[in-house]
Amino acid sequence: MVALPGVVARSAFWWRRTARGGATKGVRMEGKVSTEPVGNADLAWRDKTAFLCSSAVPGRVLEASLRWVDGLSAESDCVMCGNLQMVEREVLARLLSLKIPTILVLSKPFPPMWPIDIVRAIGKRLLLVVTTVDFELPWVDKYDEAQSRNKYMLSQASKVVVGYCTPGGKLSAQLSGREGVSLLTECLPEDAAEIAQRRARRG
Repeated sequence: MVALPGVVARSAFWWRRTARGGATKGVRMEGKVSTEPVGNADLAWRDKTAFLCSSAVPGRVLEASLRWVDGLSAESDCVMCGNLQMVEREVLARLLSLKIPTILVLSKPFPPMWPIDIVRAIGKRLLLVVTTVDFELPWVDKYDEAQSRNKYMLSQASKVVVGYCTPGGKLSAQLSGREGVSLLTECLPEDAAEIAQRRARRG
């Protein structure tokens, strides 16, 4: 397994709210702006499972994803996860609450304020935070941050768990031909209508 490379940390105001839309309390990480990963770098050398998920999903996906996290072991598992969309953020929160060693892969610059649960996990050596924001790295597509992040995670993980994969979507294309992929939620014919309704409710 290849060691995770350095990261680029820049000030940005993007990590302001939780998955439910509420204000996020945070801690300013003074002195943490650097080109090195933040947290427990030893996690980079462990066998890793990447958790990926399409952005638009039916409601049952979250329950299935959290149930998968509940079955993990704090002693033997290490999960790579993002926080771009709701399912990922909820999975990340559950990983941290269960003290599962986690590598948080950002597709944005490091925030000026870190949520308290992130700070605590770093302090307990349960978390490593990296970002794929460095446009000079070979896996980065500056026009599609999620694609770049997913490509990076797939290059680092020995196993891949997918909460939901929209047929014909970008994630589906990235996973094409990949072995060792576990799908938590099968696609159903009625999913498209439910997803459209959820989008309409959000406006």
